[in-house]
Amino acid sequence: MRTFPFARTSSCLIWFLALLLIGGAGVGLLFRAMDVYGRHIAPPRKDIDLDTFLSEGPAPFRIERFLKEGQTNTVVTGKVPDTWASWIILPSGPPAYIFDESGKLIGFVSDTGENAWLRTWLSGAVPLQE
Repeated sequence: MRTFPFARTSSCLIWFLALLLIGGAGVGLLFRAMDVYGRHIAPPRKDIDLDTFLSEGPAPFRIERFLKEGQTNTVVTGKVPDTWASWIILPSGPPAYIFDESGKLIGFVSDTGENAWLRTWLSGAVPLQE
């Protein structure tokens, strides 16, 4: 049986285009999941204070106070949102929000499990018992 010389080439091209389409859809899904996850954990506003955050923001998991450089700071650890995006992003830790002594938001970390900045910040801080 005789085959056409381009039959094998067109089959490879179809497989390549299918894999390219599946890969593009996967990357698109990943970017969409990152957007959805980010919206769930982001502070409501950048200029939010601690009291407003506790009433309007995501439900806190833990609230801790630390003494750093002579100031009392509050670290509010959130919960990993229960959304489909969390299953795709797979964060290694919950988000954390840092407030200064006046209650102003000074820092936000989306993933406490892999964030060197938060670990460095906490290394110079002393936990306060209340």
